[in-house]
Amino acid sequence: MISVEEARLRIIAGLIPVGGETIPLSQGHGRVLKEDLIAQTTHPPSHVSAMDGYACRSQDLEAGSTNLMLVGQVAAGAPYDGTVGQGETVRIFTGAPVPEGADVVIIQENVKVTEAQGLGRKIHIEQTEKAGRNIRPAGGDFQSGALGLKAGKRLTSRDIGFAAAMNHPWLRVYRKPRIALLSTGDELCRPGDPSLATSSAKIVESNSHLLASLIQSCGGDVQWIGLVKDDTESLATIAKEASHADLLVTSGGASVGDHDLIKAVLGGGGPDLEFWKVAMRPGKPVMFGPKLLGERPAFLGLPGNPVSAFVCALLFLAPALQALQGKTDTISILPSARCTVPLPANKEREHYMRASCSYDVSGQLNVTPHPDQDSAKLSILSESNCLLKRNAHASEVIPGDLLPILPFHNPLNFGDLPI
Repeated sequence: MISVEEARLRIIAGLIPVGGETIPLSQGHGRVLKEDLIAQTTHPPSHVSAMDGYACRSQDLEAGSTNLMLVGQVAAGAPYDGTVGQGETVRIFTGAPVPEGADVVIIQENVKVTEAQGLGRKIHIEQTEKAGRNIRPAGGDFQSGALGLKAGKRLTSRDIGFAAAMNHPWLRVYRKPRIALLSTGDELCRPGDPSLATSSAKIVESNSHLLASLIQSCGGDVQWIGLVKDDTESLATIAKEASHADLLVTSGGASVGDHDLIKAVLGGGGPDLEFWKVAMRPGKPVMFGPKLLGERPAFLGLPGNPVSAFVCALLFLAPALQALQGKTDTISILPSARCTVPLPANKEREHYMRASCSYDVSGQLNVTPHPDQDSAKLSILSESNCLLKRNAHASEVIPGDLLPILPFHNPLNFGDLPI
């Protein structure tokens, strides 16, 4: 058996990033940039007012001239043709370009109109400001030609706004990795299958739905092949449908029983496998095989127990999807939380326990593992919001010890993914 980290690194190293495509900006959320995004414009394009008020010359104010003549008005999107001269001011609104000659904006709350309405009237500055006050300088946000977003960035809503401001109506991104997904097992049937009412030997298949959701959250495009019987011919036949996928993900059939055939059929009996078995629980029977030219895509074999499948998907499938989208820096330091219960010493395999974490009134992040860690119980997985990681051969835990956790909302620092 190999360690979790070694298995993850081998998977990342064994995958080739997919090609790119050009998409409209409106479809960019959650996609990964394939090329750097360079600003195509300067923002703001000129000095603009940050407030509603009056634009004037700071030297007039410094000289004690607080009564100024109103000579014009400028609104956002409408340039001012004149120049602010000595003793003059221009009414200005937020976002409007600052007239030539002016270098300060006095907010309207600090100005009193001393004469009748109309141009030529006098205004009184009740509180002066220094040069540059309430003015956003040209290029203060970014300048044309500047690097805005680096290749490899998964785009958030904030990035989409930034890209729009940089004048990019189109984006060059990695295409969505095509992930073929199948589940194996004679006992499995789809949700709603009528046979559930007549046979207690059937089990509703849930792994494909769980994994498809995670794949989509990580930017993949799911091709669901279906349920496969526990026989070599059926598996080999249906696996051919995955020939155009970037990665084939299987669930079940990865253990050592007589009907666990994934290794024999997709792993070529063993030589084509990068690894088989990882020192972890739940989920020891994990296997990975790199792409064989002209034969099959790369494949990742996950255990059949639902919780085991999810844990392994979190640790291996999510990084694989990142690698297919050009991101290999998927390892990060996990956050720590204070364990609230005692735990016995761990054995030779890393243990990923379903748990719930929350902050107490003092701001301390606490974690409580569920007392039942049965790898077939999805109800407990649904109730949990993180995994508590126990290292191999870790000593016993006393309440208050800090332990690493994997929050489901942000696994391995992959970004804001709704896992």
